[in-house]
Amino acid sequence: RPAGGCPPAVLDAVHAHPGLRVALFGSLNALAAAEPAAVARALTGSGLPIGLQPGFPHLRMCVTPVGPGDRLTQFHEVHRVAGVSLLADPAVLRTALGLIWSGELPTGLEASLLLNELGSDAHRAAGTRDLLIEAALAAPPDDRDVPALAVDLLRCFHTELPPAPHAALLLLEFTGQLGTEAESDEWVTRVLSQLARAGESVPDPVVERAFQALARRLLEGQVPTNELYALARSGEPRLLATYEKVGRSDRVGDRLRTVPSYVADLFCDWSAFPETHPAWNETRNTLLSKVLRPVVRALPAEDQTEVEAELGRAGRGKLDAYRAWNRPGALGRLAGRLSGRGRRADQTEVWPGDVEPPTEGGRR
Repeated sequence: RPAGGCPPAVLDAVHAHPGLRVALFGSLNALAAAEPAAVARALTGSGLPIGLQPGFPHLRMCVTPVGPGDRLTQFHEVHRVAGVSLLADPAVLRTALGLIWSGELPTGLEASLLLNELGSDAHRAAGTRDLLIEAALAAPPDDRDVPALAVDLLRCFHTELPPAPHAALLLLEFTGQLGTEAESDEWVTRVLSQLARAGESVPDPVVERAFQALARRLLEGQVPTNELYALARSGEPRLLATYEKVGRSDRVGDRLRTVPSYVADLFCDWSAFPETHPAWNETRNTLLSKVLRPVVRALPAEDQTEVEAELGRAGRGKLDAYRAWNRPGALGRLAGRLSGRGRRADQTEVWPGDVEPPTEGGRR
């Protein structure tokens, strides 16, 4: 058709011949149900007189301009334009979603609202269940509403989810529990076990989100010993890389510069379990040298005193180790001792409990 719309002769024929109009609208309606975004683009500015004929809900949605507003508002508007309920024509839901989220996925909040407002049965009938699942599994890690969406999806579709998305949604659900009363214990073990059971079927955004949430929780301070040991023992490269990245973040750095007790906590964490796994040694030594040491060197005297007081209460030689580490030029020597390099057979510099698996969930 010309860029300005349908040719006048076509529009005259559509107006004058109901039979032609019904046949044309019927064909376009079928196309609109199959490829709503493409049909909407093709018919923009066409001047097609859809108001002359009742019915044809998919075509009606495609030729009606969408007004301003957020995407959920636009969705409800095009659904209203269709003029039929989801019970009468469930595919209308799929067409409306295809129009408003053309080439995109709903955010976590949008998908949750679409599920809870319309109900799981509507999405089953329309074939849009998997779109909501994909919205959860492909969401960027900074979408805070995705764990709640995972909870909704598990609640609504738990008996029909294939194993792979089910495992991924359980991981997403757990990321929302970390840091709350629902987190329970064995965080590291639960995440890594779930990933191991799912194999390589868990999408990368889900793994990234799980590891980020886990790393942030492990870097909050006052971490149970068994969780830190599980991290050290795992040697999981992506998890340790994420832990190091979060440890080097401004969020951690700002807190270290202003909260002396946090300095003591992270010194205890990053000097623990030195012979557990080479990858853990590399990670913690990097954090000691690149993150903690510059902060400690710049601490005012009163904060330094408070750090030492905290470490003195921690016991097991932590204060002595900290003072030795904090002497100028001492980091390399201490890192060597903590990693086991250069150890003589008669040296016993590893603190009790730092190599053997912890037996309790308390702090060291």
